[in-house]
Amino acid sequence: MPAADRGSIQPRYDAEFVAAAITGARAGVELARELGAGVDGWAVDIVRARLSLADIEESAVRTAAAMAAGTAMGVRDRMCVRFGSGWYVVPGPGGRGPCRP
Repeated sequence: MPAADRGSIQPRYDAEFVAAAITGARAGVELARELGAGVDGWAVDIVRARLSLADIEESAVRTAAAMAAGTAMGVRDRMCVRFGSGWYVVPGPGGRGPCRP
């Protein structure tokens, strides 16, 4: 990413968000595996991570990356986003209705 692109996270300036995106993608793959998706042979490439640096924190980046990975592996309908001391993803109802708190 060009240094002037402040809408995308960059390893040099936003190392904590880059690490959070990588951690979240790994967590999304693991949750997809737990939910029965075949993840062997998959590779997750983080091509671009765009965010508003004004009001973002690491757990939101991790959660977004986890949801993106789960969506790519076809298990989005079985994943729910929660908040409690930060954002996180949990297994959901499996298409049996909306996520409940």
